[in-house]
Amino acid sequence: MRVAAIVVLVSALTTPSEASTSCMSKTEARQHFGSVHIYWHGPEHCWDATPARPHGVRHRVRHPEPEPMVTQRGVVMVIITIALTLSIVEILFGGTRSAGHTHRLRLGAKP
Repeated sequence: MRVAAIVVLVSALTTPSEASTSCMSKTEARQHFGSVHIYWHGPEHCWDATPARPHGVRHRVRHPEPEPMVTQRGVVMVIITIALTLSIVEILFGGTRSAGHTHRLRLGAKP
């Protein structure tokens, strides 16, 4: 009995299904539309009975919404850049200021 149930289940799952009418092969379209002239459309090579669009008509392209000008990541990157720039300037020129200050102290100048 169990084997019969499995055979029925497998045969039900393996029955041929009809192709969707949205994208048919040439043979399927010929069987579906009969002697009506059929047309080939799109990169999927779909066949149906609707004529192609006129040559002057183009698809309307939707552009994705642009990314916001200011993002949290961008603000953080600007802050890091400014901090690094100030650190580099302090390292390069801060030592010069300090050296000049100690040099004056050695000469006996008042602070």
